[in-house]
Amino acid sequence: MRLARAHLLMVVLLAAVGPASAAEKDAPKPAEAPPIAITSVEVRPVAPRALERVDVDVQVAGGPFKNPDDPKEIDVRAEFKGPDGRTVSVPAFWYQPYRVDDVAKQVVPDGEPVFRVRYTPRVKGMYACAVRATAGKQEAAADPVTVHVLGPDAEARGFARLHPASPVYYQFERRGGTLWLAGANLDAPQFPDKTMAKAYATAGFCEVAKGITPADLYETYQWHRGAVEALAEAGATCVRLPLHSAYLPLEPSSPTVRIPGLEVGRYHAGNAWVADQVVRLCEARGLVVILVTWNFTSPLVKEGSVYAAVPASRPLVERRLRYQVARWAYSPAVLGWTLFDNARFRPTDYDYWKAVIATVRSLDPNGHFVFNTPYGVDQDEQAYLAPYGYPLAEFHKGPERPMLVSTYGAPERAERLALEGLWAAIAGHRSGALFAHAWHLGKAEALGRVYGPAAAFLKGEDLGACAWRPAYFDQVAGPGGMQYRGMVGDRRRAVLYFLRTSAYRDVPYEPPDGNVIRVGDFQPGAYTIQWWDPAKTEPVATQRVRVSDTTVFISLPDGIRWFMAAKIVPGEDGAMP
Repeated sequence: MRLARAHLLMVVLLAAVGPASAAEKDAPKPAEAPPIAITSVEVRPVAPRALERVDVDVQVAGGPFKNPDDPKEIDVRAEFKGPDGRTVSVPAFWYQPYRVDDVAKQVVPDGEPVFRVRYTPRVKGMYACAVRATAGKQEAAADPVTVHVLGPDAEARGFARLHPASPVYYQFERRGGTLWLAGANLDAPQFPDKTMAKAYATAGFCEVAKGITPADLYETYQWHRGAVEALAEAGATCVRLPLHSAYLPLEPSSPTVRIPGLEVGRYHAGNAWVADQVVRLCEARGLVVILVTWNFTSPLVKEGSVYAAVPASRPLVERRLRYQVARWAYSPAVLGWTLFDNARFRPTDYDYWKAVIATVRSLDPNGHFVFNTPYGVDQDEQAYLAPYGYPLAEFHKGPERPMLVSTYGAPERAERLALEGLWAAIAGHRSGALFAHAWHLGKAEALGRVYGPAAAFLKGEDLGACAWRPAYFDQVAGPGGMQYRGMVGDRRRAVLYFLRTSAYRDVPYEPPDGNVIRVGDFQPGAYTIQWWDPAKTEPVATQRVRVSDTTVFISLPDGIRWFMAAKIVPGEDGAMP
């Protein structure tokens, strides 16, 4: 009886599914994806120089690709075999060209997008460029292209490295001296935000509901171009470009933010193009740029005190960093990559982030630095120090690697705070100081007043060539009332910082005239003391002294209400005071 019932049930089931199965059998099968093929490879320029960018534009048939920014869907890369026989693999990125229409005040697309590889050959000679593409199980390859690379231009500075004599400072690999990082964050908000609107007194360049229009992109481009030009003209050497949040986002800040044109895992071609222009302008004007990745965006969740990528989002983390390396690692103007902006954890304490850092290093053919604010990777960092500037002048005694003041200052009293922090960091054994708000310095028309005097003070000074120690001070005469900080290098020169009133005060204290101090430790000999007002591009006074033991006696200029700096240098024409 049970067998009969089972047989009957099987007949019923077959009858129920039979027609559908027959329909499915007769239905056409889904079309297979067309095979991919590399249809063109264009290398420009035809005869590049070493340490200059080579572009390789690659056209791939077989799309359209749903997300060309996702290497899991389509991965294009070029392998360059150099004259020394070594091969470097460089990933491509999806590139949309744009042009500036100054008449219509718009930035608009200019031609069809392509996969682009950017590569900087390091030495002259013959290179073979082989391009490959992978989409799922499909692969395609193009015939190798020969690239004849000429010798570098005599003015080529190469990439930034640690100073060979003192790893506390930076130096360009083909240029002597010290690269001291004086600059600011390029922090103009692109989208409105209540907090930002209050802090920046602007509603941003774009409307959230409309996304980034060609006119908005023009305003964004013009601000960044103008800020870099103004900083370069003023004497700055570094900018920090946040590619996150409301500043210059490549992605939305979270999956819940709905802005036309911004999508998690896709990178806004227009904003990336603006970042291109910042990098290229820094190349032309001799600045370096630090590219900042995220600020608490969607692929991150807070687990205790650790910002860790959830497993499902880790591909987004790795994809984003791969994109940035592919797009900008070619450039000697890029100092490095900042993983997080003000995330209060140290990535090198966690296996996942150590693996991410290792991946970034393996992708980057030019060995850029990896940063993190405020807890360092390749350098130590300080951010948002308050309330006074003189702690920056405390001699940095940390490990033998750079200490960058990556973000300091506040919108209020911006010019005074920028000056105080910049000069304090110079005297405090730091590798640089980047003010938090280029926007505010620009609105105050203060860029030249902030960076010009510091650039004049540092001109010709190879800070990395000295072994610096904290200066010690003794009050010899006078009322006191000053903060004394500074450092002495090789017992032959000094950079000193004298603070009377913090920039956070609106009214300065009365000057304590008549102060005489003793500074050590120096070798015997003749010296010149140069006194620098932070608002002047030349010393305001000089003194010549002779050291017979180990100390220099200094009479401070009268009338110091805020602060003043001094430089002590060897001088054979010095005389006893």
